[in-house]
Order: sequence, then C-alpha cells, then structure tokens
Amino acid sequence: MAIRPPAPPVPLPHGAGPAVDQARLDAIMAAVAAPLPRSGAAAAPVAGLHNPAEWQRPARGGSASGVVFAPAFLQPGAGNDLVGINFNAERGRGALAMRYGSFAVYLPQGALPAGSGLQMSWGSASRPAQADVLRRHPDGSGAHVLVTTPFPPVAEGLTLQSMLRRAGALADAPIGMSALASSGITGSVSVDGRSLDLAPATLASRFDDHWQRGPLAVQRRAVAWLNDAVRLVADFTCFADGSVEAEYAVMADGQFVNTGGVSAWNIDLTLALKGARVFSVSGLRVAHGYGFGRRIFTGVSAEENARADRPEHNVQIDPAFLIQVGALPPYALSTGLNESTLAGYGRVLNAPDFRAPLSVAGIQSPNMGGTGGREDIGLLPGWHANFFTTQDGRARRMMIAQAEAARSLPINQFDRARGVPVNLSRETGRPRLWMDPRGGSNPPNTIFGNGGRDWDGGHQPQLAYGAYLVTGRRSFWDALLSQGLYAMTSTYAPNRIKTVAGAQRDWCVMQNNQPREAGWAIRDVSLASLLCPDAVPLKAHLSEVVEFNFAYLNSKVPAWKQAQGEPFGWLPECNPYDRGALKPWMQDHIMAGCWCAWRAGSLEARRFVADFARNWIIERGMQPPNVFPMQMGGYYAFAIGNSHNILPGPVQHNTWAELATVARPGRKNGEGWDGDGNYTVLWARSLVLVWQMLGDERARWLFERILASGGAYTDLRTQRGNNIDAMRPLDRA
Repeated sequence: MAIRPPAPPVPLPHGAGPAVDQARLDAIMAAVAAPLPRSGAAAAPVAGLHNPAEWQRPARGGSASGVVFAPAFLQPGAGNDLVGINFNAERGRGALAMRYGSFAVYLPQGALPAGSGLQMSWGSASRPAQADVLRRHPDGSGAHVLVTTPFPPVAEGLTLQSMLRRAGALADAPIGMSALASSGITGSVSVDGRSLDLAPATLASRFDDHWQRGPLAVQRRAVAWLNDAVRLVADFTCFADGSVEAEYAVMADGQFVNTGGVSAWNIDLTLALKGARVFSVSGLRVAHGYGFGRRIFTGVSAEENARADRPEHNVQIDPAFLIQVGALPPYALSTGLNESTLAGYGRVLNAPDFRAPLSVAGIQSPNMGGTGGREDIGLLPGWHANFFTTQDGRARRMMIAQAEAARSLPINQFDRARGVPVNLSRETGRPRLWMDPRGGSNPPNTIFGNGGRDWDGGHQPQLAYGAYLVTGRRSFWDALLSQGLYAMTSTYAPNRIKTVAGAQRDWCVMQNNQPREAGWAIRDVSLASLLCPDAVPLKAHLSEVVEFNFAYLNSKVPAWKQAQGEPFGWLPECNPYDRGALKPWMQDHIMAGCWCAWRAGSLEARRFVADFARNWIIERGMQPPNVFPMQMGGYYAFAIGNSHNILPGPVQHNTWAELATVARPGRKNGEGWDGDGNYTVLWARSLVLVWQMLGDERARWLFERILASGGAYTDLRTQRGNNIDAMRPLDRA
C-alpha cells in the first residue's frame, strides 16, 4: 500500500507551535511503504515482525533534583555477553546475604542457542547459572528464560553490577527434592472443616511436571482439591544450597461442579517454619473466582517470613535491553520519575494490611469501573512502567504485589473436569461459554461468586505481565493466563461469533463492545501469547485467537474504508457507553492492543495497522489547520451522530472538514489542546507504537511536533509524575 500524501501542511497559527520543517516533511511524504508480508509461520526472523538488530537501545539517564532515573548497567563487551544485571538492596530495608535465587529474562532470537547455557559474572569471578527455557523462539533458541544463580551479598542501599553471559550448559545432574523433608515448613488448611496437611513431604505424592530442573534448582507443583470447587496449589523449589522456597495458594476457582448452590467458603490456613508461626488466617470468607496465597523461604528466619513484604534482592535487568528486544514498549528512559511518586508507593507498602489475604494491594479500587486519572489504566500499569524506567525497589514491590493480587479478583476460573483453565479452545474449551451470571445458556453448574470486587473490561489493568516477565514465577504465569482467558470468556458470547475464510469461531473480542475494552482484551490475550511457556497446552490457542481477531477485522477493512471516507481508521461496530461519539483516545487504547498483538507475532495485526488504523492515528494530525487543526487530534470526542456501527446506515461526517464541525473538546489549554484529560498523551503514545511497528516516518515527525507544540500533559514535568505513557520513538540502528 502506498502512503497517501495529505495536503501539504502550512505553518500553524500563533500558539500552535513552531513552523513546519518542510524539507524534512517533503522527504517523509516521498517515501512509499514497503509491501507487507502475509501471515505465515517461519523459523527465521519474519519481515514485519520486531527485529532487535534494527533498533538502537534507548537513551537513558539524566540528573535532576528529586527525580529518579534507571541506574547504570554493565554493557556487553565480549562476544558471549548478553545483558547487564544488577543486584540491589533497598535503602532502609537492611543488608542482604548471599542466597540462591531465580529471575527471568527475555532474550532475542539466537542469543541462547539450543544446548547452550548461562553464567553470571560479578565481583572477580564467574558464577554458575541454570537456564530453564520456558519459551523458545522458532529457531529453538531461548526466548523467555528462568535463570537460577547465587545472588550476591549486598550492603543496604548499594547495588552490585553483574553480567549474564552465554556459556556451556551445566553438566551436573539435576538435584533432587530431598530438602523438602528437612525444610521445617509445616502447616494446614481447612475448608468448612475439611483439613489438609501442608508439609512439603506430605504433598510430594501430588507433584506434576517440573517448572525448573537442573543442578541448581528444581521446582514442582502439588495440587489438592479441598472440596468440589476449592483447591490448594503449592509450588516447591529446592536449591543447591539446601534452602527451599514454598508458595501456597488457596484458589476457589473450580468450575462446572455441583456445589449445591454454595459460592463462598470459610477457609483456615496456618503456616510455620521450624515451629514458629509465619502466617495464619481463620474463617476467611472466600467467594468463587477468588483466592489468596503466601510464600515461605527457609533461607531466612521465621520472623522475616512473617512479614508480608520481607526484604529480597531487587534484581534489576537493563531496561534498555528489554525495550530493544521488544519485551517492553519503548519507554523514555531519559525522562525520569519524581521521587515523590516512589515515596507514595512507600506509604502504601508500609500500610499494616498491605498484601493481606484478598487485598488488592493498595492501588486497585473495588470499583474497577471508576473513571478519571488512574495509574492502572495503560498499555501496562504505572507501577510496571515506573519500575522499568527506574528499577526502584519500591515500584518493583508494587508490581509484584499487584500480580499477587490477581488472585483477589474474579478472573480465576478452572475447569476441574478437563483439568485446564476455563477456555474457548476447540480441544479443551467450552465454546459459546459466557462467564457472566446473565449467561443462561451456560453449561450446568457454572458458578458465580460475589467477593465484593468487580471486573470491568473497559477499565481493566494488566496485572501480571511485568512481574512474570522478570521473575518467571509460575503463579504469575497463572495470573497472566487467567486474565487473557477471562478477557475472552467474559465477552458476550453471541458477539464473539465471527467467520473468517469460511471458519466460524467464537473468539472475537474486538467487536460489539467498547473500543477501549476491545484494546484491553486483545492486549491481555496477546501478552499471554507472547510469554506462554512451550509446555502449556493452550499456547497454540492463544496465538490462533490473536490472529483470528485481526484476520476478521482485516476482512472488514475495505467496507469500513469506503464508509468512513477520509478519516478512515477508527474501529467501528464497537459501542461506547455514550453512543454517537467517536472518541480518539479509545482508538489509542486499541492501538496499544495492536502493538501487543504484533509483539506476540501477529502479522495480521500489523496489516490492520498498516492498511487501516494508521490513517486515523497519523492523518488526524497532518491536515491543513483551516480544515482540521492538529490540536483536534487530541480532542475528547467527535459527535458523528450514529452508534459507532457502520450498519444499517452510512457513517456521517466522513471528511476531515465535516468531522471538524462536530468536535467536542473539553477545557482547552493555552495552545488550543484539550486539557480535560490525557487524550493527547495517548495519541502521542500511538504514534510511537506505529513508528515501531511500521517505520512510518510521519508518525515520528508528528510525535515530535505534538511535543514541540505544547500538547496537553506531554511536558516533562507532567511525564515525570508517572511514566505510564512516557514513551519515545526508538532510533534506527
């Protein structure tokens, strides 16, 4: 598809920013988009998908009073160097002793070939590192890798730099799990009077496959059903030094079982280490779909384990590397974050009930549908972004706590009869299922609990992606998968049913709902697909769902283009909560979902952006100011006069000039931008994502122009308050 040049821009009037660099713009407009490849599997890097070698690592660092930047990292020098890793001990939380531990890293294709291994280098020596490859690239090299290694001793407030290197695979045989018998961990759980002994050795007979297995660490899971709908899930990790880490979770998530109408249960749980109690709860009422958990590590005292927020190594992975390889969106590492934002996290972290059972860990509101400026609503939530841009331990702990809090929201559904999370796959799923109490045609014994927390698809945050990305904790994978699957099953079933190339599926989550909900739903499915371990049976299904959604949208694009006219590119057949308004910022949330789908390997998603969506994202800022001023691209809404559905009648206002007559801005700032919300910031974010997906120079040029023209809340001072949408275009290599 050739880029259609817009009418040549002219210098904008006073207050709209600097004059156009016409020479640069002419060069951009002379470019023609490269042909886009069709979807298809391939073992080598596929044209149109993210290739880290094409991009520079983002600039980072800076200096400003009261502003925190990411720390320095060792940079690869020798041929086997992969990425710098820091071990940090937070100020005010004491020194940290040496211990075995694990973290996870996302590597580019070819960096860790099949059969190779890893080592860590810190101080003056190399240390062994066990590589458990959770997910591989098409060529067999490691993609998402769980790394186990000795964590160094670190004095309070200090950081030790290290380098993760490629090496030969560890030759020693995997350790066993005999350490469980002498771990000193004891406990019991009971549900309405029915009890289970939680001693690790007692649960060993229930172990499933390995999550980790090597000479430095072995991890296995035990599952025990406490009644028809409530189960215990326990992950045990034995390390080479004899220490043990146990993570217990009680999940009331069993579906399609007869509970006699009961949808909530009284649960008692007690855990101890060497006879000293570390956790206890009695008579906790847990509704269906909810759960809670607790971790114990034998390498520290019972007193330390009794703290819900016990000190741990803050493992820092060079965020510039994670951005370059595409594991993170292109956050602006040179922006910095206000110390006051991190101090606010500290106050939440120090609250007495922080990380209490069924807690939402300080940020999540029980009313997820609440409007207004919210740190949880973004491509990734603010606590994700703020950790990755600063690597600060307070933001990390908030991110970890929110991933744990996924158990405290009604998205957890497990199909007991089929032994898998509730899903819509053709192999193990339940087609036409609608996980909603109004779904009268649902299978028998579908259970719906009321735990006091709602789930609103139009405002849902992504809870676990960042935490799982850097820790590899199996419970965080559970949360990431549960949210992706619930995004599908909670979408009204008749609206999901679509046909592509003669194949009918009930997998579409991007039509007949709010545009922002469509964006968040495909984001959640896509991020689960991106990091799905190879051993998970639903891996192929997640990928198929992503491709099916965009294949369906692409099948509709010709008709949508014709109906929408000049401003084509906004997603129709989606019903906002106030029909009749085209809201650009909702389309920007869809673009966030498109980026996630593209990162998950969807060429159909890239085609949708290239052939359709980018016209709306870019062209709304490229029109002559007497037709459609650039500032209008950041307005709240346009009253287009229908219900966002191109049928049964034609779309009204299908030229830029006509659309300008129905603009509905909020309060304008001094430069004419809508200052009632972060709408311009979201538009700028979309331009960054389009640039990365397509390399369209117009997107980069327009992004720079919006910032230079005083786009509302794009200023450095505002962006330093929270880095949730603080993104910048990457530079070409």
